Amino acid sequence: MKSIILCIIAVCLALPAFSQEKADFKSDKTWSLPAGKKAWFNLKFGSRVDIKGWNKNEALLKTTLTTQPNLEKVHTMSVKDAADLLSVTTDYDMEMLKKMDLNNRCWSCDPDNKGWNDKPCICLEIRYELWLPYEAEVTVESINADVEIRDFRGPAKIKTINGFVDMDWAPSAGAELSFSSINGELYSDFDLKPNKGNTSYSKKLNSPVNGGGKKINLETINGNVYFRKKR
Repeated sequence: MKSIILCIIAVCLALPAFSQEKADFKSDKTWSLPAGKKAWFNLKFGSRVDIKGWNKNEALLKTTLTTQPNLEKVHTMSVKDAADLLSVTTDYDMEMLKKMDLNNRCWSCDPDNKGWNDKPCICLEIRYELWLPYEAEVTVESINADVEIRDFRGPAKIKTINGFVDMDWAPSAGAELSFSSINGELYSDFDLKPNKGNTSYSKKLNSPVNGGGKKINLETINGNVYFRKKR
């Protein structure tokens, strides 16, 4: 009986560590972003993006990658920093994942997720915190991220596919607002005067806010869009 128990323990210890171990790997990147210089961020696989304004002529991208210890270098970043445009694209190193023969059909850090095809899920989750000058002009795109924008005053184009978009705006500030969702809902506590309503395929709304001003474009396919008064 003792030998059987020892054998069972040995088998358990030999199981892939992928489904059991995870850790947070953090990194910060900063770029100069003077007045008039635009910023574009393609944060493809982020699960969460928090965008915040601050009183600096810099863009700061804080990254938290939750994954298995042997995958801490799977996150990649490509940067093009021109005089008039900062362009940042993040991704996962797919070749690295293929070489490790992991379950690329299932990315989850949930221990209750048993995986697919008898293989445990890869623990991959990435969260971003993006700080920008208050008045910067920015475009942020993602596939799955929930995107929240707080205390920001500049023109913004925010687009995600499977997440929500939630932005606050000073109650008295002007804006030219455009927001849309195909499968979600649109919410706002501003007094909007829409010039385009729903279509047969999606919910869209274009409206000046407080007489018009900065261009704000918020888009998602499978989530809700919120444009709310800053508290």
